[in-house]
Amino acid sequence: MALVFGPAVSLAGPPGTAGGIIYEGMGAPEPTLGKAGDAYFRDDNQTFYVRDQNGWPTTGILLRGAMGINGLNANFFTGAGSPTTQSPALPAHDGDIYLDLQWGEISKYTNGEWQDQGYSIKGPQGDPGVAGQRGSQAYNGSGAPNIANFPNAAVNDYYFDTSGTGNMYFVVSQ
Repeated sequence: MALVFGPAVSLAGPPGTAGGIIYEGMGAPEPTLGKAGDAYFRDDNQTFYVRDQNGWPTTGILLRGAMGINGLNANFFTGAGSPTTQSPALPAHDGDIYLDLQWGEISKYTNGEWQDQGYSIKGPQGDPGVAGQRGSQAYNGSGAPNIANFPNAAVNDYYFDTSGTGNMYFVVSQ
């Protein structure tokens, strides 16, 4: 049986309503800026405002949290292969961590040397999976589709008309 494309389905929908705009700047938003539904990101203190029918609120939503505690001044290095005295190039300090990207091994710098921590973040190779079924294929071209141009097409494949019509066609029978 020959492949058959179904009738064209238009992908063009009705015009949408105008969306909001996100503005950004230093300081609070100017009262005359934007309209209800618009938003404003204040760069100098990372505050986010959403305008309503009455204008911009006097306070926004602070997006930056409190300062965190100081770290232990350790560094995290990566590289291919185990670390050496020359890798990483930066001087290492006690507490630094190194991830071998080739094997997934973790090393920690302690007392002037890199020590393998005895574990890897890379697990063993998994079993191969079962081959899946053929999925739908997408084709495109200008104008209605000519089935002769798509010898490998199958039911549920689809075709986009790129000539500006917004039409899409599905293969409905074989």
